[in-house]
Amino acid sequence: MPETDPEPFLARSGWADARRAPMKGDASSRRYSRLTRSDGASAILMQFPADLRDSADNFVRIGTCLARQGVTTPRIMAQDADQGYYLISDLGDIRLADLAAKDAETERNLYLAATRLIPVMQRVGNCGDLPDFGFAGMIQAAALVCAWYPPARLDPAGITTALTDITQRLPDHPLVFVHRDYHAENLMVGDNAGPGEPPGVIDFQDAVMGHPLYDLVSLLADARRDVPTGVQTACKAHFLERRPDLEPDFDQSFAVLTVLRNLRILGVFARLGRGMGKTGYVRHIPRVWRDLVLALDHPGLADLRHAVRSALPEPDPATLKRLETRCPLPPAA
Repeated sequence: MPETDPEPFLARSGWADARRAPMKGDASSRRYSRLTRSDGASAILMQFPADLRDSADNFVRIGTCLARQGVTTPRIMAQDADQGYYLISDLGDIRLADLAAKDAETERNLYLAATRLIPVMQRVGNCGDLPDFGFAGMIQAAALVCAWYPPARLDPAGITTALTDITQRLPDHPLVFVHRDYHAENLMVGDNAGPGEPPGVIDFQDAVMGHPLYDLVSLLADARRDVPTGVQTACKAHFLERRPDLEPDFDQSFAVLTVLRNLRILGVFARLGRGMGKTGYVRHIPRVWRDLVLALDHPGLADLRHAVRSALPEPDPATLKRLETRCPLPPAA
């Protein structure tokens, strides 16, 4: 019979007397608590429900691979995989998003450090049979927008055809390790971190093998915060210094990946709002839409721009209101 109370696990791990405080979760059903001992030592209790045990295994395996490459990740201090309990080291609660708001210079330095870390992660390679997430996978994921973003005038077959056509014009770069959710809220910075120190990385259990620009797109076209144009420009140049092989098709590839990712995010955030009642994600949709439209303005995406803009409504107040209304099943077309 699975334990429903983590206290026995904490007792076995030597943290029975620690004070436990719930932490903000993410879009999944994982739960987090910060444990603090009387001597000031702290750790994080991470709880994976039964339906996410494969994700838990990924967390352990991928975290180990990243750490071997020199990337700072939460260290596994104790675990009970059968019960879904993991005690991990505490990387603090200061995220890049928090510290970036301090001033423009700090923000720029933090984003440059995060950019430098991407090629380092790419050297991890295929960490234990990660799934492929090339253009075909990205196109399939983008089609989620057809099911959840209202009104459903975007035909999945039509968007798949349009996206396939545009991606076939791009070079087929070898797939690399991709975090897949590499943004300012998943990057941890310490109180005394130097301006060029790489951030700690969390929430990497859904990593894939994908396009070498995918994590850079995630970082700079952030669904949750605005990244200044000057910072984006500096980071792109910084990245190309480390991956000059990507320069010939960089601008168009970056635009196409932004479109693919943001269509998927529109679908994901709409599903979280309509299907799961997590309406806090809906407030980010105007930013996702803005970055989508900016990417579609690339000269090479005229046909795709027409297909998307003619089918998807802008996120005006009425559309956002619909996205905040519960609809447990995908809305009918």
